[in-house]
Amino acid sequence: MVLQSHDFLFSLSVSGKYSDFTLVCNGGHEFKLHQVIVCPQSSVITAALSGGFQEATSKVLNVTEFDVDTVQYMISFLYTGEYQISSKGDKPDSDDGSPQEEDSNDAADQASQASSHLSEPDETVDDLFAHLRVNAIADYYNIQNLAQLANTKIRAILDLGQNTEAFPRIIQEVSTSNRDLNIRSIIASAAVARIEELCHLKAFQELELEQDFSATLFGACSERIETLERRLHDAQANVVMYQTLRDDERQAKQSVIEQLVFVDIGLDQNS
Repeated sequence: MVLQSHDFLFSLSVSGKYSDFTLVCNGGHEFKLHQVIVCPQSSVITAALSGGFQEATSKVLNVTEFDVDTVQYMISFLYTGEYQISSKGDKPDSDDGSPQEEDSNDAADQASQASSHLSEPDETVDDLFAHLRVNAIADYYNIQNLAQLANTKIRAILDLGQNTEAFPRIIQEVSTSNRDLNIRSIIASAAVARIEELCHLKAFQELELEQDFSATLFGACSERIETLERRLHDAQANVVMYQTLRDDERQAKQSVIEQLVFVDIGLDQNS
């Protein structure tokens, strides 16, 4: 379930008005949220707030695995169906080091914008890592549509042609932090597509990958080999077909020439 993007919904997440539970991040940053909006989209949060856990009574969920920005992106999605990666200069820090809450109208405007801005290479890499963390939190809280959206944004960045030197870090991040099989497959395929370059990077050679992701990477290599073999086979078949057509063409020309010569000889004899 993905709610339609409405400014008033996002403004509720910013103001905390009518909230009935709280997410508390590292550093004490709190988000006042609404079960009627969040729970239909996350079975994990639903279970925590309605099961036999302390959170069901306190209505407070502590988020220790993810940074404040990643939690904010998740909340933006839960309330609007979209999220946008903010550059480092977009958010001023408060005295306690946590991002200040934005004016509700400005925040809603920001949330409604597309998150496909890709500028300098370093910023693009930062965006990619931010989307990977969004995928991780979506998987952690079982918000499938958010995971799919993050994967779509990651694919868009990869399709632009990512700097190969950044890939060892990307691979390590996915191997360590992302359990979603879809994103693992996406990153593995992207890595294999530039495997020749990666093999010459010391950082890639020194990677210590989690066993399951190593298997995913090897599987992607196998698929790429099969794809290349099929392309080679098709190319060879096309070459044979081309040669056959050329031979047929030569034979046809020779036959026409022979017939013309025969006709010419016949005309000479008749004359």
